[in-house]
Amino acid sequence: MKKFSKILMSGLAALCLWACSDEANVSRPTDTENDVYVEFGVQLMQGSGSRSTTTDGENGGSNSTGGAEVGKNYENSVKEILLVLTKADGSPIVSQHLDVEPKEDGKYPKLVTTLDRSALEAYKKGEIYVYAFCNPTSTIDINDLTHSVHELSGEPKLLTDNDEIWKKDAFLMSNHNLVKVANSTPNTVWNWEQYTETNRLSLGIISVERACARFDFKENCYPAGEASNTYVLESDKGVKVQLTDMVMVNISKSFYYLRRVSKNGLADNIELCGQETPNNYVVDTDADKKNGNVGETYKKDYFFNNFLSNSTDEWKGKFTSISSLTEEDNDDSWNAGHNRNGYKIWRYATENTIPAPNSNQKNGISTGVIFKGKLQFDKSTYGVTNNQPFMYITMCCMALGRKWKMRLMLPMQTKA
Repeated sequence: MKKFSKILMSGLAALCLWACSDEANVSRPTDTENDVYVEFGVQLMQGSGSRSTTTDGENGGSNSTGGAEVGKNYENSVKEILLVLTKADGSPIVSQHLDVEPKEDGKYPKLVTTLDRSALEAYKKGEIYVYAFCNPTSTIDINDLTHSVHELSGEPKLLTDNDEIWKKDAFLMSNHNLVKVANSTPNTVWNWEQYTETNRLSLGIISVERACARFDFKENCYPAGEASNTYVLESDKGVKVQLTDMVMVNISKSFYYLRRVSKNGLADNIELCGQETPNNYVVDTDADKKNGNVGETYKKDYFFNNFLSNSTDEWKGKFTSISSLTEEDNDDSWNAGHNRNGYKIWRYATENTIPAPNSNQKNGISTGVIFKGKLQFDKSTYGVTNNQPFMYITMCCMALGRKWKMRLMLPMQTKA
């Protein structure tokens, strides 16, 4: 759920490795004589490389399936890693910050560092789990990783001038899955003195995922032959709408550093770093508030650009002009035939998931996109004497995970 996935959402309704470097590229503590040597790998989680498609959901909605993309070099780059080893209950054993030399391909097959032996000596027996936070923020609570939450300090900017979680060349990433060290068990005995520079402890490969989703947009029209981003509403009367701008609403203000899932989407009996499946839900920081009737106070406190706020001024002045989008991402790893060209990068967004049942998603709390369009019609037919009016189209409402990336293309058709 925290990988960058391409999600194609089609329709005016709602279709809407690096991490480890060479040993020579890693900074190490200056006093390593009595420390424990470890090595590990970190890689960005990558899926099938296909863009997802959108299918009809319940009550006229739509569902999207995700396929992963590598992303831009500046979205993959790693400069720093926070490595944390914990006990089975999540309490910390030891941690280490490592500076990593970024590489253009974003691949670091092996990372070597040392850990404080005095901290490790206090833990002689039991399971050990390892976590990697790439380009970490200062608010990660290593003493309680299970509940560590990032709160955005202000409304996030569209692109990579944001200074928190999607800063250019420093996107925040964290574990995609739970990694146990050396298949350890509750009965594993640790002899820390044996792990030297020539006999390092292998921590394994840690797959990570970015902590945000990216939205791309592709110009289209309906039916074929119409002007760009123009859609016929009533063909017999010549009524059309040309989309000009778009804005995202209900952007969540917080998220867990480590993804977790449960059977009902609530915080009971969670599986930390568990994988999202058709039979479970990703748990959000405010899942209990979204469970049932949701009041206006909640929406104001937990969202930027609250769609159901008392005033549309919350989001009306924040539209992005579609014509201003210029940067494409047509990496051959997912687009070898170049038949998916034309999508342009729009913006990033934070995780916003909703617990079961599906009726909870009818409270105006899903992340959504509002398009602004200019109506085109024969003014005399409708008795209009002034300029052609604009209309707002609410669409693409979704429970937003950390899919990389979300792809918007109109109108009502599904593309593979």
